[in-house]
Amino acid sequence: MIPSIYKINSVEFKKFYNKGINKNSKHIRVSFVYKKMNESIFSKYTVVVGKKISKSAIIRHKNKRKIYNILKEIYPQFSYLKFVFIFIKTDVLNVDEKEIKNQIVELLSKRG
Repeated sequence: MIPSIYKINSVEFKKFYNKGINKNSKHIRVSFVYKKMNESIFSKYTVVVGKKISKSAIIRHKNKRKIYNILKEIYPQFSYLKFVFIFIKTDVLNVDEKEIKNQIVELLSKRG
């Protein structure tokens, strides 16, 4: 898990979610907001798993933990982003961690 200071709170979610740039892959959808030139705050992240993925809260939390563990490894390389919203489109528990990591890195790269 990433430290809680790097997680988006509900006020920031409501304020910045609609302002983000959206990108999609097979298993996840990402929305992110770039930092302004002189902003020195750190990047913040959130992972959202809807009830369409699983009715069981246990399964949804396992999906979230899997994504947060991947973010723990890669979040320092995306310091140019202010807010990152990750939405899980399908159950990722049985998907290889490297595949999900590659999808996240590809979506968050500076190509757009």
